[in-house]
Amino acid sequence: MKAFRLESFVKANPPLHDLIQRHRRRFAEEHDPIYALLDRFSQAHGGHVRFIMVGAGDGLHHDPLREFVLRDDWRGVFVEPEPSSFRALMRHYPARRFRNIRLVSAAISAGEDEGLLLFTVKPEALAALPPERQAEIRALASLDHDRLMSGLAAQALSPDVITAIEVPPATIEQLARAFFQDRQFDLLILDAGGHEARILGSLDLDRVHPDGFLIRPEGLGDQRAHVTQRLVRQGYAVRPIGDFLYASLV
Repeated sequence: MKAFRLESFVKANPPLHDLIQRHRRRFAEEHDPIYALLDRFSQAHGGHVRFIMVGAGDGLHHDPLREFVLRDDWRGVFVEPEPSSFRALMRHYPARRFRNIRLVSAAISAGEDEGLLLFTVKPEALAALPPERQAEIRALASLDHDRLMSGLAAQALSPDVITAIEVPPATIEQLARAFFQDRQFDLLILDAGGHEARILGSLDLDRVHPDGFLIRPEGLGDQRAHVTQRLVRQGYAVRPIGDFLYASLV
């Protein structure tokens, strides 16, 4: 219990979290394949990486980019549709400190104009959970009701805690036009709660062609082989790294 309270205290204090993470990275013996990949990616781009991350969460728990935003001043867009996660994201990436970061409260769509329904956990149910579990449960939010129900069942939570909210849509192309002068960026990270295949299927890869993709493979479902083949035809090499699929231009 004390370990949980200490972890919650650290993660409630982003500067302390960042300091501990830097020192942990210096002395860690365990290999982190995603960190190693992004470190090489950053070096290959001279530290000047432009990114869009879909499914940013709260910007602290399980955020693979935060260290590089801090260390190398990566520039880009964090997209998060879940309201309580987005509020935490704003706290963890305050504009006065992170001037090259933009935060967008939206769900990535395949181009529809109407709002999208996001299924998430009721605020009162979330508030009843221990702090160390809240970020984990918020991360289960999805445009897919059945996917959220499955995630809650694995956490021994009742489907009665589910609520639906309408969130604004956005496309990757819209974000690229809005935030990058030449509409191009280097890295696209997709952690989209099961809609990765749909998002990738909507992309015009002749116009949107980042140097790298990081994709949650479980979100591809039975479209994984099709998505992989499409990326390969566009000149990408695709391989699993850690909990992601990584596609890089050959």
